[in-house]
Amino acid sequence: NAVNGVATFNDLSLDEVASGYTLNFSSGTLSAATSASFDINQAPATQLAITQEPTSTIAGESINPAITVELRDANDNLVSNATDTVTLAIATDPSSGAANLGGTLSVAAVNGIATFSDITLDKAFSGYTLQATSGALTAATTNSFNITPAAKAQLAFNTQPSEVEYNSAIAPAISVEIQDAFGNKTTDTDTITLAINNNPEGATLGGTLSVAASAGEASFNDISLDAVGTGYTLDASAAGLSTSTSDPFDVITTPTQLVINQ
Repeated sequence: NAVNGVATFNDLSLDEVASGYTLNFSSGTLSAATSASFDINQAPATQLAITQEPTSTIAGESINPAITVELRDANDNLVSNATDTVTLAIATDPSSGAANLGGTLSVAAVNGIATFSDITLDKAFSGYTLQATSGALTAATTNSFNITPAAKAQLAFNTQPSEVEYNSAIAPAISVEIQDAFGNKTTDTDTITLAINNNPEGATLGGTLSVAASAGEASFNDISLDAVGTGYTLDASAAGLSTSTSDPFDVITTPTQLVINQ
């Protein structure tokens, strides 16, 4: 309401940055009035927003399309003149700390947008999230995404051979995984073969020495050696994959009787 013929508007606001706004004032049958044009200038950035979410990808490969993060004001407008440095880090880590986040993790915004074009993760798990931070600005967290194994590259003992009686099957069963270059188990079905590497007593390796992997893992449940000795090791090999050598183990014998020598 006008007071002494004057109406005062002291709390008007506009929430979009632009040039050339005008306001129209009207009151009943009175002739309307239009203000001079004016601009709404950019407010400072107060928060971050993920505008291109990370997508599920293969271990060691760059997440594509590139992750983008906007710097925005309190009204959720892009602050196009902001050049703050934005940093990415793992927020939710289903690998329990085993995963490494690679690539350029800190990027200066250009026209208010930070673009991360070479981000990688090396451990295959489901449910990763990343967090974007920049100084005192409100952080932003991505949607969840998954990392899947890369191509098969190597073998690794999952269950190592343990101390065993000679001519007895090693227990628990030896198991060998097919892995990618980052240590993630694949689902390949290659045939894996065991052989003696270090053979201190010239033993012969017995049992089923070649086993086809199932879902990336081969189990050897009847492996034995026929000579007592210390520090045996086994090699696991498969065509086209890097060989893996087991931890050392001993072949022993347990006394069963006493014999009088003299």
